[in-house]
Amino acid sequence: TVVDAMSVFYILPDQGEDIKIGLAVGKKLGCAVVRNHVKRLMREVFRMHKAELKKGYHIVWVARKKLTKADYKTFERVFLRLAKRAALLQ
Repeated sequence: TVVDAMSVFYILPDQGEDIKIGLAVGKKLGCAVVRNHVKRLMREVFRMHKAELKKGYHIVWVARKKLTKADYKTFERVFLRLAKRAALLQ
């Protein structure tokens, strides 16, 4: 588990060859439009940086309230910081 002011990473080792991600954006963060926007940005950041991550892990990325007001660059910075702290970067 790696915690940040904007989000949380839960990491589970897996025997598989690939890395998978699950996204969690709770109802407290806003209406469906806001939650879907956050999930789209999270998914895109993961897609862009998937090649830089070590294989054989499952990640659950949980958004926090501050992330709803963030732009793409902030999502990217948060993701890479958490991945680095969790030692997931190659």
